[in-house]
Amino acid sequence: DQLIARAVRLSTYQNLKGFITNSLHNFLFLVFHDCVSPACDGCYNFDDESNNGLYDIVRDLDEVFVGRFDADMSRADFWVLAAITAIEKSAGDALKEGSDTFVPNIKFETGRVDCPTSPRSNEVQEFPSADMDSEEMFGYMESHFGFTKRQIVALMGAHTLGTNHPDQSGYEGPFVNHQETLFDNQYYKDMVECEIQWFSEYLPETDEHQWMGG
Repeated sequence: DQLIARAVRLSTYQNLKGFITNSLHNFLFLVFHDCVSPACDGCYNFDDESNNGLYDIVRDLDEVFVGRFDADMSRADFWVLAAITAIEKSAGDALKEGSDTFVPNIKFETGRVDCPTSPRSNEVQEFPSADMDSEEMFGYMESHFGFTKRQIVALMGAHTLGTNHPDQSGYEGPFVNHQETLFDNQYYKDMVECEIQWFSEYLPETDEHQWMGG
């Protein structure tokens, strides 16, 4: 399994390098939404608005997966490996930029089983909402995954990657300014930075309010 994993990691870098940098956060987004279901099963509902933006990333990953690694591992396994690759690459890039971070050593294990219709599913899942307060979020994560509050806070750090798109989430802009492709602790640093002034901004396009820092 580890030999296969190393081969897939190398292939992921080589075959996805044309879009991997701009898609790092989508790999994590995809895996999280896959694992909200009772099992990480390589399936998601194409018609669920909560999954907007995932179709293209699944298509691109399938260009590497189908016919090359689908005999060795499930699609769900491959998605997880893509997410691990994204974390390793973005953390490594953060180090190169001088960030005080490290590249985590994440062990990859196979064994996930795809649903019979992978990657499509008609099941409707309950996803966390951006307007949840802290207790609602902690309750959701605990009931769905059994996470402790400490683990939930650690998981939120994934938001250092990527940016919001109005047509996907209803919100706009990056979670952390100027480093959408770097995986480090800046998300947390911004939360406790006294010099950052937080204010609510209204987005008329989607009729949403979002927090902005400046």
